[in-house]
Amino acid sequence: MAKTIFLCCLLAAFVAPLSAQQADTTDLDYEFFKRSRGSWDFAAGGRVNFYNFDDMNHILNQAGLADLEPEATGLFVASRASSKNSRWSGESSFDAVWTYANGGRVLNGGGVLYRDYALNFRLLYDVSHRARLTKLFPFIGLGMGYQVLRTYQNLPGNGNFVMTLSQNVKKNRFDCFSLPLEAGLSLEQGFKTRIYDIFLGIRGGYTYRALRSDWALDGDINVDLPQPDAGAPFLAFSVRFKTDPARAWEAFKKRRKSH
Repeated sequence: MAKTIFLCCLLAAFVAPLSAQQADTTDLDYEFFKRSRGSWDFAAGGRVNFYNFDDMNHILNQAGLADLEPEATGLFVASRASSKNSRWSGESSFDAVWTYANGGRVLNGGGVLYRDYALNFRLLYDVSHRARLTKLFPFIGLGMGYQVLRTYQNLPGNGNFVMTLSQNVKKNRFDCFSLPLEAGLSLEQGFKTRIYDIFLGIRGGYTYRALRSDWALDGDINVDLPQPDAGAPFLAFSVRFKTDPARAWEAFKKRRKSH
C-alpha cells in the first residue's frame, strides 16, 4: 500500500510540471499572437460644424464676394486606447470640414472657400461600462486648429476651364491658428462579429476656439478680417471597429486545427 501511494505521488510530481509547461506554452502563444496581430480600435465618419459667419460675411460682401454658408461638412478619422477595466479612454483624431459661398459656384466673378483642420485629443468616460455593446460617452477635448480662407475674383461666370486659364484670376489665401476646446456626448451601438465589434455612433457637442491668431495673407501679413464666432456646435456620425484579442485567438486556433 505504501509502495502504491509512493508511485502515485511520483507520477503526479512528474505529470504536474508537464501540465503547467503546456499551460505556460499556451499562454505564451496567446501573448505572442496578441502582440504580433495587435489590438486596435479605429473609427471614421462624417462631421458637420455649424458656424456663425455674420461678421466675416459682412466684410466679404464689401469686397464683392458672396456669403459663406454656415454648415461646414467633412470627415474625421480617429484611434482610441483604453485599459481593460477602466471606464476612461483616450481618443486621437484628425478632423477636416469645409464650406463654400454659393455652393462652390461662381457668383459675380467671385468665389470663397473656408477650410477648418484640427488635431484633437479627447478624454471619454464610459457611463454604460457594464453594457459591452451599448455605449454612452460624455467627453472633453483639446486640440490644435488650422483655418484657411481662399478668395477668388475675376472668374468667368460659367466656370469654363479654358476661360478660367485665360482670365487674370485674382486669388488670395488667408490662414490662422487656434486652440479648439470640445465638450459633448457620444452614443454608440455595437454589433458583435467573430473577431471584432462594430459600433455605429452619433455624437454632438460644442467647440470653442481659444487663442485664435489674426488672419494672415499668405502667412505673412496680418489683416483685419473678422473671424467666425469662436463657439460652434457640431454633429458627427461614426463607424468604429474594435478588435477582441481573445475572440481573434480562438478563431485563429480553430483555423489552425482545420488545416
